[in-house]
Amino acid sequence: QYLWVFGWCKSITNPPTQVGEKADPCSYAEGPGYVQQYRGGKCQADFNVEFKVAEEGNGVALTYTDSHGLLKSAMIMVQCNHHMTPGDIVKDADAVAVTTTDDPKARQYTFRFRSRCACIGGCGGGAGCGPFCVTVLLVLTIGMGYLALGMAYNKFAKGATTIEEMLPHVAFWHAVPVRCMVCFSGAMGFIAERLFGVGYQQVSVLDDDDDDMFEDDDDNTYL
Repeated sequence: QYLWVFGWCKSITNPPTQVGEKADPCSYAEGPGYVQQYRGGKCQADFNVEFKVAEEGNGVALTYTDSHGLLKSAMIMVQCNHHMTPGDIVKDADAVAVTTTDDPKARQYTFRFRSRCACIGGCGGGAGCGPFCVTVLLVLTIGMGYLALGMAYNKFAKGATTIEEMLPHVAFWHAVPVRCMVCFSGAMGFIAERLFGVGYQQVSVLDDDDDDMFEDDDDNTYL
């Protein structure tokens, strides 16, 4: 009875335990393979060359070739299954399909599995960045660019020395929370007047200086 070890996309460096004992490693000059075949604690085949990945139906096919002149190849067929947990893989058939040719030494071993990783974007946890994600990244990118360029301009072109002086349009941004509160209060007053007939009077809490988008500091003007 053969014991098969699969490294998938990584070479196998740790031999398995068979019949209660650690199997002898497949120590060949070409290095450890991606698929290994053991029997009685001895390495029978080490598939470590010509690793190929190709689309196969609703999944992928991984093909490995034995490098020791034995004309053996191993093909792992992995079918897409969207209902599985990313990273999990299940054997689709217990029996190993063996294909022979006219050469008695030639063998192709075929193994069948199911995994979400064989689906497009299956192991990535989704289809990628959606419209909302793109919008958030775009806003953050524009905001960071605005902040970086504004600070650089104020520092090198206007000679700003402190963080507050380097921030672009600092007077305007200081007034933003107050403006928002005024708008919110106005909206609530309007709703109250419409629903309950309660009147309101808008009071401006902005002085003349805060209402300016640009702040003047003598002859030196910062953004």
